[in-house]
Parts: sequence; C-alpha cells; structure tokens
Amino acid sequence: MNKKPEFEMGVLMEPDEEKISYPREILDDLSVIFWEAEAETLELTYVSPQTKKILGYPPERFLENSRLWIERIHPEDQGWAPRYCRRAAEEGRDYTFEYRMIAADGRTVWMREFVHPVVEGGRVKKLRGLMADISEMRTISERLMHSQALRSAVMEATEEGILVVGLDGKILDFNSRFQEMWGIPNEVLKTGEDLHVLDYVEGKLASPEEFRRKVEELDADREAVSVDEIRFKDGSVFERFTAPCRIGETVIGRVWAFRDITERLQTQRDLLRRTEELRLRTEELRKRNEELREVDRRRREFIAMCAHELRTPIATVRASIEAFDKKCIVPEKDRYCRRFREILIRNSRRLAHLADNLLVQGRMDGGRFGIRKTTLSLSTLLADLIAEYETVGIPSHLSLSYENKAGQVTIAGDAARLEQVFVNIIDNALRFAASEVRVTLRRNPTVIEVGIDDDGGRLDHEWCVNFNKRGGEAAEFAPSSGAGWHFGFGLRIAHSLVNLHGGTLEAIPPNEDRWNGFRVTFPNSAGH
Repeated sequence: MNKKPEFEMGVLMEPDEEKISYPREILDDLSVIFWEAEAETLELTYVSPQTKKILGYPPERFLENSRLWIERIHPEDQGWAPRYCRRAAEEGRDYTFEYRMIAADGRTVWMREFVHPVVEGGRVKKLRGLMADISEMRTISERLMHSQALRSAVMEATEEGILVVGLDGKILDFNSRFQEMWGIPNEVLKTGEDLHVLDYVEGKLASPEEFRRKVEELDADREAVSVDEIRFKDGSVFERFTAPCRIGETVIGRVWAFRDITERLQTQRDLLRRTEELRLRTEELRKRNEELREVDRRRREFIAMCAHELRTPIATVRASIEAFDKKCIVPEKDRYCRRFREILIRNSRRLAHLADNLLVQGRMDGGRFGIRKTTLSLSTLLADLIAEYETVGIPSHLSLSYENKAGQVTIAGDAARLEQVFVNIIDNALRFAASEVRVTLRRNPTVIEVGIDDDGGRLDHEWCVNFNKRGGEAAEFAPSSGAGWHFGFGLRIAHSLVNLHGGTLEAIPPNEDRWNGFRVTFPNSAGH
C-alpha cells in the first residue's frame, strides 16, 4: 500500500530508485491519473494525486473506499466499464476503452482508460493503468461529427451534383445527386481517382476534347473560378460551377457543382418562341386593326355621303308632291290618284328618316354626336306625330291609334331626336303589324312610359331577352313573323338616342293575342 509504482516505457513498474525514467514533477503535471489495483478484487492500491485536479477527490478517498471508483462511474456506464478491467485480468492482455465518471462537483468527465495486467508466476496479480481526461477532446469530436453531419445533410439536400477533388486528383467527397446526374457506377467512384471519372463521362459529352481541356485549364489555376455549360449527346445541358476548396487560407482542392438546366433552357426557348409568335400575332392584329379602322372610316364616310346624297332627291320628291297637290287637278274621288299620292308621300318620308338615321349613326361612330335638351311637352310631341302619320297616310289595312293616360307631360329632351326615336319604332311596328298599332302614354310615380304595340307577334321571347340585355348590339337583326329576318338599324339608333336621354328601351314579347312591342321609359323626375 505504501509503495508507489513508477511509469517506465509506457508500463507501470514497481518503484526502483535506480530506474526512475521521468521526474515525478512531470507526471504530476499531466492530466492523467495513474492507478494500481488488485486483479481479483479491483481494490485500488495506488492512485496518483491528479484525481484531485480531474475528479475533485484526493487519492486518499479512493484508497480508503475501494468502491468509490465504481460508484463514481456514470450510471449508464457502471454495468460494462468494470467488466473491461476484469477481462484484462482474465485474459492477461492490455485494454483501452472510454467511459464517463461523475466528478465531485457533479460534472460528467469523459475518461480514456489504458489497462495493463501485471503477470507474476503465470498469474495476473495486479492491474495497472492510467486514466486521461478526454472531455474537451470528446466535445471537439462531437462538434466535428455534428458539423460533418450538417455538411452531409446540406450536400444531399441540394439539387446540384457536388464533387470535391484534391490537388493530387483524388476524390475527397461527392453527393448522391452528382452520381445520379452523371450516371457513374459505384465501382468507378470507389477508385477515388478523378481521372477514372473523367474517362467514364467523356463518352456522354458532345465535345469531350473541349471538356477535358477546360478541366485541365482550371486544375492548373488553383484560384480560378468558372461558370459554363456542358452539352451532352442526348441534348441535355448541365451548368458547371467550380471554385477553389479551402481550409482557412490554404487551397486543398477544387469544388465542382453541376446543375441540370435542360428543362430551364427548353422553357426559355419555348418562351422566346412564344414571345416571337405573340409579337407576330400582335403585329398582324395591329395591321388588321389599322385595316378595320380604315374600313370603318370609309364606312362612316360612305354613310355620311349616302345621307347627304339621299337628302337632295328626297327633298325634290317631296317638293314635287307638294306642287302636285297645289297645281294639278286631282279629282277628289279618284282613288287611284290618292293611293299613289299616299304611297309617294309615305315612302319619301321613310327615305328621309333613313337618311337621318344614317347621318346620326355616322356621327355616333365618329364620336361627334350629342343632343340639345330643352323642356318640351312629350304628350304634345306624340299627338302631333300621330296626326302627321294620319295626314301622310298609312297602309289601308292598318290602323294607328294614340291614347294619353298621363295628361300633360313635360320632360327635358331633344325634340328632333325624340321624334326620330318614336318614328323608328312606329315605322317598324307598321311594317309588321297584322292590323293595328297602338301608342300609349302612361305615368307612375317613378317613370314616364311610352308603349308602342302591334298585333304582328314578330318578336320571340329569346330575342327580347337578348335585346333587353345587350341593347343596340342585339338590334341589328330582329326576327319577323313570316319574313325571316329584317334589318333593325332604326331600333339601334332608337336605343342609343333613348340612352342619351337617360331612359330605357325594352322589348316586350308577344302575349296570347300576339300583341308585342316596345316600352320607352324616362325618369319621372324629368317631368313636372
């Protein structure tokens, strides 16, 4: 118990003053604990003073309590650590292992144990060993392992294929994406030679000589950074990035990163192609639009010209009819003369209205049309208009009536344009009525309404719904009973003029008696 073993040539020896190899001061300065124990009982017979520095217990505590060493082993290691020492005694050979101990202040201390059995007479009599504090080394190792795991996770998470090659041409690292992208077998990568990898992939490249030349050029310049594209025989394209791989300031190799940009380039090509197609289509549409504008301009000019050209012969015809009435002897009872006279007056009047409609439409299309509102009597306007129809005459098989259920009604409007609205609708009704056309003026607290109905039944329900929804756009053609389709130019003009007056024009489908027609409404706030 009182003899203290000495360390010589890495083995604990019995004290011998003539064989001391190292000064005791050096041993005491080391962060290791020397110990000796009986092989059979593991009872400590010697513990060096470093136990105080490393574990917080003076050596006497371990010598006084032979189980203190086992008790201070970490609970998770108590089951197996002592067995290693016993195995050294049983097998008679050296053992090295690592385990944890609990220091006096509660800290966990990682220890690396070196155990050497001392054989006497063919039997292991003692165990001698040293315990080194490797806590700091374990912390560094764990951090390194964490860093390596993080690096590996990052390498595997990226979409890029990564290859790291040392200055000696040895492969230092790569990720699975690199192997997958290039289709390199395991046996080629296991060689660890960059040249073997180059030899394998060159057969896939569109320009292998250029590829090899570029690699050699970059390897020759340790500081070079480069980005370029690699094209394959199958049409694939990789983007290649390379830069020096450093540890601190020292270049240890080169990092290669590869990204498959085949789909991106195809998308870019498709985008460029579609952009060009769009540009060509836009240019074609622009030209067509210019052509349409030119056609529209000519149409407006033609409409205006027709309107002006029609006015002269119409005025001449109407003047001739008036002169005929004044100066020519027409027997009052000559029904044929009266009939021809009515036809001339009625059709010249219709032509005059058509010329007016053409003129209004041309001005509307050119954005040069407006109305001049004044306060006028709507009831008087309608009465005068019906009286004019009676004077001019209507087909003999038809009747035209006017009923005022609203009394005297005044509104703010353009008298000439409102007359044009009602003439267009009444002419349309007279054209398709079976026997009768009715004009009715009504008023309620919110609106003033003019109804123009006929018994022709020409308007079907679907067309009425479409007209009421789309207005003038649906008025260009209207269904007519027994006559196919007729031109609805007058309705379109009427709809636009009513809107300019703040009113509405609504189509009414036929009822059971085939009465159908239109409703012109104006806000009652415009009345008196």
